[in-house]
Amino acid sequence: MAVDAKILAIFGPPPAGTDLSADSTPSSNAACTVFFVIAALCVALRFYVRMGNDTVGRDDYTMLAGLISSAALLATTILAGQQGAGQHIVYAEPFVYAVAVTTTKISILLLYRRLFHAGQSTTNRIYAATFWTAVALTSCYPVIMFVTMAAACRPVSFYWTQYLGETGGTCIDVTLFYLVFGIVNMVVDVVILLSPIPRINSLQLNKRKKFSVMAIMLLGSFVCVASMIRIYYLDQLAYSVDATWWMGPGMAWSSIEPSVAIISACLPTFAPLLRMGGGNTRRGVGSGYDERLPGSALRYGAHRATATRAALKSEDEVELTRAGRCRDRYSSSNLSSGHGTSNGGGCGGGGGGGIVVDTEVRVSSEQGPL
Repeated sequence: MAVDAKILAIFGPPPAGTDLSADSTPSSNAACTVFFVIAALCVALRFYVRMGNDTVGRDDYTMLAGLISSAALLATTILAGQQGAGQHIVYAEPFVYAVAVTTTKISILLLYRRLFHAGQSTTNRIYAATFWTAVALTSCYPVIMFVTMAAACRPVSFYWTQYLGETGGTCIDVTLFYLVFGIVNMVVDVVILLSPIPRINSLQLNKRKKFSVMAIMLLGSFVCVASMIRIYYLDQLAYSVDATWWMGPGMAWSSIEPSVAIISACLPTFAPLLRMGGGNTRRGVGSGYDERLPGSALRYGAHRATATRAALKSEDEVELTRAGRCRDRYSSSNLSSGHGTSNGGGCGGGGGGGIVVDTEVRVSSEQGPL
């Protein structure tokens, strides 16, 4: 395979033993597309659950913005392959990447705000400090990326025309910047991952439930793995003479990383779907529970949708709040009004109070003609 004369003039001859016909583009595009499709399905299910219980919030809309940005990032990755990245010439779009990862991380932080309320205890102060540190780092990331890349070359057009043989411009070491900023990005991921741990550890739950909650939050560790793989390829890109070959997988993992973050952030919202699928009716209301109510056998089809909606509402997410004082309450169900409420609270030592879980159960039935 002949080498373009312009490429030879800029990069020199290829290293010995290099297979110039090799192409990593198809496998990279396939991997990026698969992860994006899974991420899109996760966001769709997330909105299905949240719309079913009327709890769509800012974190959900921000996650949707992250998905849209990830779609744009996938498009640039595929376009880069068509232009030569992964085939031994250079193409990059860091701006879209910065928007995608930032919106996804902000969505995760907003989810933390939804689950955990601020307080005055030492644990809450530690959580608040790590939370706002993560917010600050996440907010600064795209600003630094945009400013640096906008001023990376003088003139700006020299960023891409230098590979067309143009001379007379100057650029910073862009690949080294990508590498260093990739490490910074992973550090931000770790801070976000660890920020809710002190708050979860202080919850008055048994060890099994506490471990389950913590495991759900730690699903974000998959993002750190994707970040480390991306850093590996950025390191190879920074010091390899075969830059465009390493740029292919580097851009692929830049596209995969926000998709993995979206998937990990959406998984905790799927608990209602899993419980409904398993026929769990201990707290929520499902069609099986309606069948056993007097006068409702074979006549619950009209309110099946209402029952499903109620199941989603009661099974969505337990808001992890710490009460100012210990409470133990129980009010009996009032089936005549169609509503029943039970409130329980645990008692804990110290001024931190306890965790209060409020569960609302709604039962509806239709009396058919005798």
